Amino acid sequence: MTVIFATVGTSALYNRDIGKGWKREAILKSKIRSYQDNKQKDPTEWEHLFEDLVTVHAEVFQSAWDKKDHFRTSAELTSTMYLLGNNVEAAKVAKIVYLASATRESEMAARVNEAVAKKRWPKLAIARDRIEGLEAHYIEVRDAIAKVAKSHVPAGHNVIFNITGGFKGAIPSIADLARKEGWTVFYQHESLEFGVGFTYPVPSGPIQEKQWPKPTL
Repeated sequence: MTVIFATVGTSALYNRDIGKGWKREAILKSKIRSYQDNKQKDPTEWEHLFEDLVTVHAEVFQSAWDKKDHFRTSAELTSTMYLLGNNVEAAKVAKIVYLASATRESEMAARVNEAVAKKRWPKLAIARDRIEGLEAHYIEVRDAIAKVAKSHVPAGHNVIFNITGGFKGAIPSIADLARKEGWTVFYQHESLEFGVGFTYPVPSGPIQEKQWPKPTL
């Protein structure tokens, strides 16, 4: 069985076309701008925005998929869809965990991703967690990533680490852990209708690449 991790940035909040075509699009955009400008971002004061974001993200997955939809939802959710493809079986995927950085924006985005993923893939176990110390001024975050990963992975399970979203400064640490632990690293660019998985031969050798095709919805 496999545990899938996904680092979380802020695309669930700020991606270009979030709410596009929604009946209350203008109001949502205004709320998003207000949230972005707010320095405190106290979660208790923005529950209404959280609920609206979950609604508009979930609606994206209710119709036929098009590449333009990459900008209507988050990098984490889009890449999860490409990673899972047509083989969404609880017997194969033990859990999907969205990993926030140590910022309120990323934690809000992780909440949105978790809630929408539970609606889109109700048969799968979906969770979220936080990587302590992971933000723009981080140093030596490798151990924090390893610790949170270990807490979610039972013995004998495989790991796929989705690096599409989130803080790119964490990628070297994730790649180093992937080589050490035998994890697969996955990435899906917003301009493409497929994703790519990378594995590292043990004990050494060049990266091996595998392409994930566009899922049929």
